[in-house]
Amino acid sequence: MVTNHEKQTSRDQDHIQEHFSKLVYVSTSTRDFVTISFIGSVSFGQEKKKNGILHFVVSVKDFEGEGAFGLVWGLRLTILKKKKKKLACTPPVGDKKTAVISTKAMFEEFPALVFSYGVSDEYSFVFKKTTEFYNRRSSKIVSITVSFFTSVYVMKWKDFFPDKDLKSIPSFDARTVCYPSTKIVRDYLAWRQVDCHINNQYNTCFWKLIESGKTKSVAQDRLKGTQTQDKNEIIFQLGVNYSNLPAIFRKGSCVFKDTVEEIVKYNENGQPVKRSRNKVITDHCDIIGDEFWKEHASILKDE
Repeated sequence: MVTNHEKQTSRDQDHIQEHFSKLVYVSTSTRDFVTISFIGSVSFGQEKKKNGILHFVVSVKDFEGEGAFGLVWGLRLTILKKKKKKLACTPPVGDKKTAVISTKAMFEEFPALVFSYGVSDEYSFVFKKTTEFYNRRSSKIVSITVSFFTSVYVMKWKDFFPDKDLKSIPSFDARTVCYPSTKIVRDYLAWRQVDCHINNQYNTCFWKLIESGKTKSVAQDRLKGTQTQDKNEIIFQLGVNYSNLPAIFRKGSCVFKDTVEEIVKYNENGQPVKRSRNKVITDHCDIIGDEFWKEHASILKDE
């Protein structure tokens, strides 16, 4: 029996998927384009369909010239972790602390970064529109940032997993992509969070079925063709309230710079003296709606 709370959760998740279904992009000129594909490369201008949604994709090779980013909103760097199964992570998602620390270190090393979103084995970084970081050269940005991220990831592993050894050397694939407007950047990030929810819900169902004694093939057959409400019911029957799962798994990790007030000292009367400081913040919040972006309008401001 599904509770009213579970039904509301299902409706909320359907709303998220409805938003996802509307993310259709159409090119109006040679420089108005987007991509929501991380793996593979096709010729510039080719249209691609996936699950009934039109994706306008471009080749990574088209961005390797020095002047490729002159008329775009910003840059997106995606880092894709390979050989995940050999990293000794626990299903369904493993611990994200090392990746979050690596992401925060990126902000300290590269001031041009304004926002990052990470989930599972993919991490996206948004550079401010006006950045002249390495003269906006794609190949230089990729080589510098991915090597730094990988180094921090390896260095910090033992801090969080002292009893787990890396079973293989982690490697990362990175690329830059241009987006021509703030709206498209937001749509891209919203799509990433929708994908986080869809994958986490499926993985939670799958591994709970495994824990209940089902084989992997039986669990896969059970989930084949199921919708959001079906998965909610399966999870509920297995004793899990999806809404109570940690937000880091349901929503991913947002890392950004924010101005916060900190107590720096106390005066002679014992009253706290506060100063505003810029800090790198990690949050697991909704970035699909408008609330986050209204509260942090400076992140994507048009400078």
